[in-house]
Amino acid sequence: MTIELDRTAVMPLNAAPPLSPEDLDDACFRARDRAWAAVYGEFLDREEAEGLTYAALGERINKPRSQIHRWMSGPSNLSIASLGLLAEGMNADLEISLLPRSIPDAGRNHAHPLEDAVATVISKKPLVFTNTSSFKMKIIKYNGIVALEV
Repeated sequence: MTIELDRTAVMPLNAAPPLSPEDLDDACFRARDRAWAAVYGEFLDREEAEGLTYAALGERINKPRSQIHRWMSGPSNLSIASLGLLAEGMNADLEISLLPRSIPDAGRNHAHPLEDAVATVISKKPLVFTNTSSFKMKIIKYNGIVALEV
């Protein structure tokens, strides 16, 4: 299922309500989860295509296998520097972009981030999570493909 958002009509910032503490927490978790999912998705692709291992990636960026395992085990407080190291170790570029949210449907007073900002990660291998209590994700399985909706 593909979700397409109308990005032509952007909500003016002065029309959006102040963010609640829950919205602020959601924003932090969502950014962290998306960054990790992008790096982990790239690792899974490289693992399948090239046989990349945690040990090989760690050797490439001068980090122990155990550190790579911790970073790849699930979203955590990865720094931009750590994300950059992992991306560089996989010979990939880390891209960060901001997408303005669309104007909400009639009757809603604002565009909630969890409803209007969707990121999907697709993997052909089973995904294993160690600390699922902090996730703000929905796991979808379809025809042997696992997708995470963040």
